[in-house]
Amino acid sequence: FDKVNHQKYKSWEADLKKGVSNPLENAVDNFMKFIKAAGYGFITATIACILYGHHEPTYRRQLRTSYPFAAWVLDQIMEPDNNVTVLNEEDRVKQASIFKEEL
Repeated sequence: FDKVNHQKYKSWEADLKKGVSNPLENAVDNFMKFIKAAGYGFITATIACILYGHHEPTYRRQLRTSYPFAAWVLDQIMEPDNNVTVLNEEDRVKQASIFKEEL
């Protein structure tokens, strides 16, 4: 049993020395792993935003300002949301005049 552990330790030590012999290659490999993990995280978060926006119409309207790409994908999948919550200039003036008259 001790011989098997010693042999595994020697092979582990040899692998460690191989990695240390070229630190630049190891650094580039680690950087690429980081980029890959960040990419997977971005893609997963985007899919989660799209799925939740498909379920919740209020969140879908919020996506127009916070994450336009997800809103665009939702518009491609579903019918575009025509419920405009922002008033144009004429409607704002009318709403403000009604409020001023009540005062």
